[in-house]
Amino acid sequence: MLCLVFTNDKILAGARLKKTELLLLGGNPYLSLKGRPREDVLAESLPAIREAYQQLAQKQKIDLPNPFPVAVAFQGNVVGPDGPHPEVLPVLRLFNDPAQTGCQLVHIDHAYPAFLQGIGLNGKTHGEATVFVDTIDAEQPLSLYYYNTNGKYHGESYVQMKELGFAPGRADLFAELGKRFEEAGIRLDEEDRSRIREQENNGSGEYRIMLQKERAGVKIQAEIRLAAAEYEDLLTRKRGILSTHLSKDVLESQGVRQVVLMGDYAKTQAFREYLDKDLQLNGRIAVMPSAVEEYVALLDGLAQRSIEKLEAERKRIEAEELRRREEEERRRQEEEERRRREEAERMARLEAELKAKNEQDALITEIRNSCTDASQLESYQIRFTEEGRKLGIPAEVIAWTIQDALKMASISRQIEPTAVPLQIVHTPIVSSPVAHTQVSVSDAQSRSPHLADLFEMEAVIADTEFSTRKMRHLKTNTRKIVRFMDLAAMADPGAMARFQKLYKKELTYFRELSEISQTQEGYFYAREHFEGMTMRAFIRKMGLDQKTRIDQLRSNDLKTIFLTFREIQGLSVSHCNLNEDTIYVVSDRGWSLQRDMEIRLTGFTSEDCEADAMKQQLHQMFRRLLDAKLYTEICQKFVI
Repeated sequence: MLCLVFTNDKILAGARLKKTELLLLGGNPYLSLKGRPREDVLAESLPAIREAYQQLAQKQKIDLPNPFPVAVAFQGNVVGPDGPHPEVLPVLRLFNDPAQTGCQLVHIDHAYPAFLQGIGLNGKTHGEATVFVDTIDAEQPLSLYYYNTNGKYHGESYVQMKELGFAPGRADLFAELGKRFEEAGIRLDEEDRSRIREQENNGSGEYRIMLQKERAGVKIQAEIRLAAAEYEDLLTRKRGILSTHLSKDVLESQGVRQVVLMGDYAKTQAFREYLDKDLQLNGRIAVMPSAVEEYVALLDGLAQRSIEKLEAERKRIEAEELRRREEEERRRQEEEERRRREEAERMARLEAELKAKNEQDALITEIRNSCTDASQLESYQIRFTEEGRKLGIPAEVIAWTIQDALKMASISRQIEPTAVPLQIVHTPIVSSPVAHTQVSVSDAQSRSPHLADLFEMEAVIADTEFSTRKMRHLKTNTRKIVRFMDLAAMADPGAMARFQKLYKKELTYFRELSEISQTQEGYFYAREHFEGMTMRAFIRKMGLDQKTRIDQLRSNDLKTIFLTFREIQGLSVSHCNLNEDTIYVVSDRGWSLQRDMEIRLTGFTSEDCEADAMKQQLHQMFRRLLDAKLYTEICQKFVI
């Protein structure tokens, strides 16, 4: 950090790197103003100050920031809490363009007088009650600065003693010299006073003043010699007024423990003896050995205060940033909590919907399975209409379903004589293989119809085990899915066993399934045909494959995934061929005002597998169809 202290007659420049050091400019410890404006002297000297700072940094192998920071302090009450006074603005404007000057103003002291505040003594910044006796500026009156005191000068105060200092002391000196020269016949004028200043100190410890005048053609020469003690006594003649401010009793009342003397005037023998003997302050006096050390102390105090201010500002900004982050985190948590509540409510609604749907499905399935006798129509309606009302199913839907069940039962009875069925007992499915039954096909086959006599071909469906076809039943004009095992396949000894095992699986799952029947071409059974979309087509249509964040999902999107897993979990048989083309999304009933979704399975095989393997097939399918990262997040969030 570059530190600049402006007094009334000089500019001090220093650098705070590893420690605070005075920058010597042309071999001088300060820049003398000599009555010129501060901004003019600084503008001329700033390049040299910057170069000296950079050289010191290079010597100490320290990399400087660009621009490097600058702290300034002014003597006098020129920078207040409301900002700098107009008289110092020209100095501050020199730092308006860091790109040009290479300097960035980071701190301006506003204490009065700031350039004394926090001076370090014995390597430490003082903190106890202190009075500074300031005579650093030779042409300015002596000033007293009270720091950390109480009582009359509580806190910080500044008192200027206009009767003391080099400038007023010289006035007293000239008054005494004027009397003595007048006694010698010489009356002093301004030219004489100027000559006296030039002869003030001849370096011998004695002050010798000589003047020559010519009056009425007569030359008059006079010489006055002053011992050092007499000279200092004249300069400090009015020192007695200090007793009002620096007496032992006054300092005790202020709690002052030390009096710091700064500047040559305050260090004169006569001044020191007055403080030590007359005011009895010898135990409180602190003096810096040289002017250079005083300058370094001023710069070090500024650097220390600047660092403290910058650190305080950094902590303030960090505290504000922390409060901002905490507020953002609080809002985020509130938002997250709100979303969790909404998600929990949505999931609860979904669970309730699924539960209600399952109960409705169970009742519809019961009606389809139990309503087979048309003579019991009235009892069916009385029983199931009341149960449907409790589950929210309209009476019309119950009536449709009962009529549909009776119609299908009647059709089934009409179809059965058409083919010669194998004798298969519809018992619960077990995991052990079904024993192969030898079937004589010669006589029975000759009496059996052709498959074309019963069904009209519409499409062939891919099947890895047997032949599967979409066909239209000629007598009822309804679509059926027909599983067919031809005579060539029966050459495999295990084919019939696998066909029967597959039949038992599908008998357990599908709502409508004929018995295994024989035709002249082989054996078949038919199941219901339902309209729907494959999972692949449904996800593309709904745009699920384009979503990448969980908050983009709608309730129906999640419902699709949940219903699929629920459908698999509810299976009483295994399915080893689960994929995006064997899982269908269908509309279950048309009576609901909202389109009700149902998951249906196709593609069963005779092969068995474990429940975990079926679950893994679903995970693999959804990872292929959805964004992988999104699906992983869904699984973690909903523990799928």
